[in-house]
Amino acid sequence: MKIRRDFYIVIFSQILFFLSGCATTSQAAKTSEQVKVVEIDENEKTVALPVKENETKPTVTNEVKNPVKESSGQKDSTTKATVTEQKQNKQETKKTETTTTTKTITTDSDYDDLDALMAWLLGGDGDMDGFYSAVFGQLGPAVDINPKGMTVETRIGLPEGYERVPVKAGSYEDFYRKLPLKPDGTAVYYYNGQKKEWSCHVAVYDFPQLKDDLLQCADACMKMRAEYYYSKGEYNKIGFNAESGVYMPFSKYVDGYRLTGSGWKGGYAKGASREIFDEYLRVVYSYASTRSLAKELLPVKIEDLKIGDVFVKSGSPGHSVFVTDMAVNKKTGQKIMLLGQGYMPAQDLHIVESMDDVSPWFYVKDASFGCEEFSFPKGSQGRWPER
Repeated sequence: MKIRRDFYIVIFSQILFFLSGCATTSQAAKTSEQVKVVEIDENEKTVALPVKENETKPTVTNEVKNPVKESSGQKDSTTKATVTEQKQNKQETKKTETTTTTKTITTDSDYDDLDALMAWLLGGDGDMDGFYSAVFGQLGPAVDINPKGMTVETRIGLPEGYERVPVKAGSYEDFYRKLPLKPDGTAVYYYNGQKKEWSCHVAVYDFPQLKDDLLQCADACMKMRAEYYYSKGEYNKIGFNAESGVYMPFSKYVDGYRLTGSGWKGGYAKGASREIFDEYLRVVYSYASTRSLAKELLPVKIEDLKIGDVFVKSGSPGHSVFVTDMAVNKKTGQKIMLLGQGYMPAQDLHIVESMDDVSPWFYVKDASFGCEEFSFPKGSQGRWPER
């Protein structure tokens, strides 16, 4: 009965995912021709970051000025958009028409159609949890959740017969296991302060949320790695590739350089203060994506999976999650994992629930897998290269 229940859950979830994409197609079409222009204020030495469109990134070089970044209707709600429509037909000798307009990108309107669709599917009340409970039975954690625990390892319990894999204190793996959590029962909120009504999470990470639509899925994976090395003071190990292939090291920021629309420029404040580090991360979030992430990670066998490794599906949009904890069955050797993620639009980073009978843990297996919000094909796992 368990297999049958999970089968229907997966099928229904994929149908919802497909329909939700249809519901937002019309809105996406409205912005598909928009071109976002990077603006640079030389007086204040700041960069007005472009808007992300389904994680489509600008080309970053040291020669090209004012790189263009497509909009997703997701990043930087105050970014100005220049829309140019040109219609040419020499045979009919029609005139060329050019229209320039300024538009403010918002999140709420983008999801009106999706909200209406979900309300209709769920009988008008939008209660997804109630719907799943009524149709499939009670979903949720199958392990003990300690409301007093404020880290991953102290909050989320283990299934019977399992024990956490040993890690060295202060190691990269130990860092993920000790990530701070917000109080038990905390909801997930979008970057604009709106509550996420439909969310399959078991815990929310205690990280400040940006006020812009920047910190999404691939960004969350990069943030975790950057935060670890920043906490260790190993700044030379912090660096990520832009979609164009340009390497973006934090050490350049420490030395007083900034990545602007016309390439690297010097003369800025030096040091590794939190303010400079956060400024650097915002640029990384803007120019890197699941596509650049997938190219950067090294393949790893599923049996060698470790805490801190990443599952990524490159695309527009793609998705990625990071392994925040692992455990193993003492008798069978079966491994399980906890997965953390960011999502679109940008929202609080959180640990997701699985649909396995060890939820929120996922079984580690050499096969495709997924949950209500995502799916990954076999072989999607990878590991960060050492720099």
